[in-house]
Amino acid sequence: MDIKDINETLAESVEQYDQATISIRHCLAAYEAKSIDLIASVKEAPTLADAEGHFDQLLLIQSELSGLLFKQRFDIGKKLDDFVREFERLYDPYIRNLWFERFKKGATWPTSDR
Repeated sequence: MDIKDINETLAESVEQYDQATISIRHCLAAYEAKSIDLIASVKEAPTLADAEGHFDQLLLIQSELSGLLFKQRFDIGKKLDDFVREFERLYDPYIRNLWFERFKKGATWPTSDR
C-alpha cells in the first residue's frame, strides 16, 4: 500500500469516526432526556411498586451507557458518568428504595442531592 492509499483510507476512517461520534452524542442527549423524564415519573409515582417500570427503564439505560463508558472507553460526560456509577446496582430492591426516597425528597439526578 502506498502513501496515497494510506492517506485515503485514513481520511475515510476519520470521516466515519466523526459521523459515528456525532451520532453517539445525539444518542447520549436522548438518553439523558429520557432519564430525566423517567426520574420525574418516579417522583410522581405514589409507591415504589408503581415506580418499578421506570426503574427498569433507567437500568436499561445505565447498562447501555456502562458498555459505552467501560467497554468502548467513550467519554460520555460527567453527568452521565455519575448516572452510570450511581445506578450501577439499580437492580437491587434496597437501592431502588433508596433512590425512590431520594427522588421523592426532591433529588432530580443521581448526584443532585449531595
